[in-house]
Amino acid sequence: MKSICFRAAFALSSAAFLMLPGSASAQSSPTLQLRTSFAGQYDTDLGWRPTYGTPSRHYPDAAPTIAAGQYEGQTRLFLGTYNSLGQFFNALQGPDNIHNAQQDLASVFGGVSAGYLVTQAQILRDLSPVQLPGQPVQLWDRYVIAARANNPNTNRSYIVFSVTRYNPAGEAGQCTYWFDTNDSQTSGLYADSPRFSTDGNALLITANMYSFSDNRFQYAKLWMYPKTAIYNDASLGTCPAAPSAPASLVLNMPNADGSLPFSVIPAKSNDTGTSAYLVNALLNGGNALTVWKLDTADPTQINGVYGPVSTNPYSVPPNAEQAGTSALITTWGSRLFNAVYRTGSGLWTVNTTGCTPNGDTAQRACVQWYQIDPNSFTVQRQGLVRTAGYHYYAPAIAANDEGDALLAFNGSAADHHVGVYY
Repeated sequence: MKSICFRAAFALSSAAFLMLPGSASAQSSPTLQLRTSFAGQYDTDLGWRPTYGTPSRHYPDAAPTIAAGQYEGQTRLFLGTYNSLGQFFNALQGPDNIHNAQQDLASVFGGVSAGYLVTQAQILRDLSPVQLPGQPVQLWDRYVIAARANNPNTNRSYIVFSVTRYNPAGEAGQCTYWFDTNDSQTSGLYADSPRFSTDGNALLITANMYSFSDNRFQYAKLWMYPKTAIYNDASLGTCPAAPSAPASLVLNMPNADGSLPFSVIPAKSNDTGTSAYLVNALLNGGNALTVWKLDTADPTQINGVYGPVSTNPYSVPPNAEQAGTSALITTWGSRLFNAVYRTGSGLWTVNTTGCTPNGDTAQRACVQWYQIDPNSFTVQRQGLVRTAGYHYYAPAIAANDEGDALLAFNGSAADHHVGVYY
């Protein structure tokens, strides 16, 4: 297969090259087995709230984000979500770390200028090395809380994020940073659907870029920060000086079908090395994903390879029925929403596809998952989750080194309100 080279533009570094490796064929495999499921909490007329009792609705900015780890010496589960009213339910600020506390998202990032709408929050846990004076290196949790901040009046768009700050006594607040999503060569674009991940050296951020003037998609974009520029020295306790602009790359290299990459997802990783992975689906469906493998040995430059991975076919799903109303729930097409990388089992991701379940006569929204070897650009296992009469959509996946995986997704039917299943 003919390889493709392209020149990459960076915010602060010299040019680099990415090459397209040969494509690989997919392999058939058994599907995951459903062990248990449960109904989750609803969106409401007032946006997502951690309560029951109101009819199910759908709001595009209401997807919850979650991270688990250690807090004050105990295992905690932290849940945050942004709803349509601009409120952030942040368990870190809860009165007992169990019940969510309502908090304006902009207040999480103190210092964001007036006029900026802070939305689409994400929480990322990174287990990273910390060394205090006279002590061995320890692995401590750092939590990255990140969001977009757009100002439609000035046509400015920023990514804003906070990182856990430590001092010799322990956790001591946060260090907050932000950067302009436009560089010197572009203006008038805004970031949408940002996603975040880390590897051993870098924080990676991706987003879809749209035009303020007509809200049309332009391209996907990648930014990368060295961890050393944003993670503070615990022996000092102070935040690092404001870092320079991150390395950046417009992801306008073609997919297997010639389309532009859309919703490129950086995989959340347990790898402490210098490899990072990204993946995207084809916007209009197809039989391949695009996988990106980056070398972050120098996190001030973006270097790597990308190419297609052949998969079972997937297509744009229908919108989902729900009980009590004829209004359909948007299933957000065949895009990816999350990906994970485990050193022992590879790259995992999942998307929504159209399918007709066994025993059904209508096409439904179904969930298709993939286990990928990102070094050989091949699928190791893949499968489809579907049930006659039901729609499954908005999926997420987690996995361990042994190759066990957990799927979570929304589900609804004409006679069932939307719930969360796994």
